[in-house]
Amino acid sequence: MGCPDGALVPPDGEPRCPVDITLAVLGGRWAPLVLREFLRRGQATYSELSAALPALSDKVLSDRLAQLTGAEVIERPHRDAVG
Repeated sequence: MGCPDGALVPPDGEPRCPVDITLAVLGGRWAPLVLREFLRRGQATYSELSAALPALSDKVLSDRLAQLTGAEVIERPHRDAVG
């Protein structure tokens, strides 16, 4: 079953269907588990995520966080500058 327009991914390679966009973001091996931890906690530090998902290497966790942040699924907290 495809998107309403009949094309899951157009020839230019950029998904436009909401279902395809969601699958592109969450279709990775570990992305759903990282997102699950955010949903359970409301927010989480890198250390908390790493402890909750011990099977993930630091590189994979960092990559998935960057992917989810880039897709605006999660937000990276901004630290207030002290000075």
